[in-house]
Amino acid sequence: LFGFVCGLGCMLLSLCGSLTFVAVSKMNYPGGDALAELASYVQQNYPPKDISPTNAEEIPVVHVHIDVASAMSGVSLFGQRAAQVSTDPYMEWKFSKDGYEEDRSVGQEGFDQFTHLLTEDPNSVKSLVGFHVIRTVQGNPRLSLAERRIVTNDSIFVMERNGWRDEMGN
Repeated sequence: LFGFVCGLGCMLLSLCGSLTFVAVSKMNYPGGDALAELASYVQQNYPPKDISPTNAEEIPVVHVHIDVASAMSGVSLFGQRAAQVSTDPYMEWKFSKDGYEEDRSVGQEGFDQFTHLLTEDPNSVKSLVGFHVIRTVQGNPRLSLAERRIVTNDSIFVMERNGWRDEMGN
């Protein structure tokens, strides 16, 4: 009986450990979560409009710049596709990961083309052009035994170009 109870205890301890590590690793992809937050934000704040598909000039464009940290922490083609299908079918989504190499740098003027940014450092972007933070996604989880919880930090910031809401007519 003692062996059975010890074996059962070890299995329960292993189960608790596994569930804890799954909870921690679930928070390990803030870039993907940030993209989902952006899609949700756009869906809530920019409802579908009556636009004829033949009038391409009226089709709103969401042009997203994805920085290195966002790309490395969960932004994928699957997430980009999910963002596109979760909003107005007559809304065009464009994604850019330019700027990683010197010869493909976006530069100050280049940020004017983007409506939204996914970035780990909002202060560097604010100094370049007029963007404001609309969402903050937690990431970089660690298990704090002293606090008995999973601790996270502000990891990826979802930013919107100032005045874009006015351009959209909202």
